[in-house]
Amino acid sequence: MKVEERNSLIIKILEQAYYDAISGVVLKDSEFDADIFYLFNKVINDKVEKLEAWGFREILIVICVAMKLDPTYEASKDLYACKPRAIFEGPIKKFLREKHIPHRQSGPLNVGKAIKAIDRSWSENKRPRESGEAVVNIVEGLEADRDNVDIVLAKILANLISESEMVEDLKIEIEPTASSTILFDICKRLIVEAPDRGNTPQKISFLLLSTFHESLQDDVNVTGDDRASTTSTTSKKPGDINEELSDGSIYKVYEITVKPFDSARIDDSLKCLHAYAEIGEPVHEVIVICRPEDCPREMEKINSSLSLGYYDREDVRYIFWNIFEWLRFMLERINGEARKKFHSLLNAYVNDINTSEKVKKLWMHLN
Repeated sequence: MKVEERNSLIIKILEQAYYDAISGVVLKDSEFDADIFYLFNKVINDKVEKLEAWGFREILIVICVAMKLDPTYEASKDLYACKPRAIFEGPIKKFLREKHIPHRQSGPLNVGKAIKAIDRSWSENKRPRESGEAVVNIVEGLEADRDNVDIVLAKILANLISESEMVEDLKIEIEPTASSTILFDICKRLIVEAPDRGNTPQKISFLLLSTFHESLQDDVNVTGDDRASTTSTTSKKPGDINEELSDGSIYKVYEITVKPFDSARIDDSLKCLHAYAEIGEPVHEVIVICRPEDCPREMEKINSSLSLGYYDREDVRYIFWNIFEWLRFMLERINGEARKKFHSLLNAYVNDINTSEKVKKLWMHLN
């Protein structure tokens, strides 16, 4: 089957499942729904674990679609036999986006990373573990009786549609402010109280740097408008955020985090830098924007409120900046119109269907 033909068929499968979800036709009086979905529903409806459920729901969508395409497909034996990245990041994500259904950048790939099959050994290593167990229970049920694939797919979409309707109610319009003090307080509370696995500080930093360069009308292009779960090796960029010159060369590389920037994180960064060096100029300096407590113990400290210190590994120097001091400095450096633009852009991000519910609720409170 050609790619275009496969993608078209996937869209048709999802359209039918979407109709089943909103009409409730296949969901009524379903024994499968009653028996096997109890744990699954418990996990995805739990406020504390809702974020963990993103990838689990999406990997089940991928599995159901793959089973519809290939009657012999078994995720319990070979998850990647269906080419999950291609079908999720292509037609499935396109469909979810067009229907305004919440989804992550590469949800199923994140929870299915570096594994061969969706089985008990996989679920034992998932956090929360009961999320993984719920997925395995459903996969086992589907492979025992494939007639239930339509029910499961419709059930998952129904859950996501319900969530999208709730998220729509959390959208707000704001009157953008030019006050650096107000904006700093808003940004700091968002980062501290609703970091959303690093997405909040990364997005705030990206929007602030982008607004800064746009206000100067220079030729610097800021890249890195991805979610924090997207690795730099996947995006082919050397850092979370990058300032690029008009010729495409890298001017500055930034890593944004509110988690310990430890040896493992530095190793990951170096892999990205080495991968980038194969297609571009080598990078020898990285700015890490973080909290003081996130700096490595081996760091050479500097007596400064903004610049916390530096750490050398191989041929790269990591320079650590205090994220809150940097935010305050940048907000004061741009003019009032640029601050209003930044506030509006941040509101648009929070209103996006895929932004965390916790971020949305805090945003409503702060604005």
